[in-house]
Amino acid sequence: ELRTGRLNPPDRLKRPDERPAEPVRLRDHDPARLTSFDAAHRLGDESRAERVAAAVFARSQNRQFADPILRGRYPAAILDMPGAGTDVIQDGDLALISAPLDYYGISFAHPTVVAAAPGNTAIPFSLEPGTGMPMSSAGWPIHPEALTRLLTEMDRRYPNLPPVYVTGSGGAFDDEPAEGGAPRDLHRIAYLDGHLAAIAAANTAG
Repeated sequence: ELRTGRLNPPDRLKRPDERPAEPVRLRDHDPARLTSFDAAHRLGDESRAERVAAAVFARSQNRQFADPILRGRYPAAILDMPGAGTDVIQDGDLALISAPLDYYGISFAHPTVVAAAPGNTAIPFSLEPGTGMPMSSAGWPIHPEALTRLLTEMDRRYPNLPPVYVTGSGGAFDDEPAEGGAPRDLHRIAYLDGHLAAIAAANTAG
């Protein structure tokens, strides 16, 4: 049996305290369809507030899914949150969730831009538009370097990471057809070229 973990970018941000039932979702998922993953891009300076914002986002959006699969445990900061639904974690869950994989698949479209929001006592970050980056016609930031960073950070965080494949990547673009009706599709070609180069850069980095 081929066991895979496929990571799909989230369709919306969920508050950390909106996820008490995630351990059940992980346990019940088919092995070929597991978890969500996203790449955070910090906005602004490298202040402590910005670093905290990115760390909280990573824990709530990424690590509470990837850690059980790749490390066999949930992040302590997630379990210690007020109102965390730890009662839904049943005996044997983590052994099943962290069963060995033949490969780990990542579907990546764009990074999420995170900024500190110290006035928000529930979630110390906000999602911001990707200023200073090219944008797709769908309004998503185009930043291939975020994919390189995501891959290299995963390699550092998970020493027993199985082989990783980028199983999906793409963007929506309003390309005008050329003469004769054939689409130019130049924006999509540039997007794919940039992200293939980002994967190659991650391989070079080890």
